[in-house]
Amino acid sequence: MNKRQHIHKALKAAKPLLSRSKVHSVVAGKAAYLCWALEDSNSNGEISNLACEVTKKMIMDRLDSHITVRDWLITNVGFYEVKRAGEDAMQEYRHRWLDALIKEFSK
Repeated sequence: MNKRQHIHKALKAAKPLLSRSKVHSVVAGKAAYLCWALEDSNSNGEISNLACEVTKKMIMDRLDSHITVRDWLITNVGFYEVKRAGEDAMQEYRHRWLDALIKEFSK
């Protein structure tokens, strides 16, 4: 399996483990952040350590010097816009980004 295939598999495995609502993620047993969902996919044996690590590296490379998608959005969109949108909107953004990444790496 090549790097692109590892990333695609890891992203697809993480999708159902990423919470739709950050507020309820602990209660629902789902991850609030994409990297956490990847770690969960690795822990439950759906993806390899290699797939987990290369996918997390790709995500962090895309976020540049930012730790989270929220931090990246604050820099690129603005603090007040991100705050006004709320946490559930942030989770929906994470899902849209994850869907776009899955599509990109499926090619």
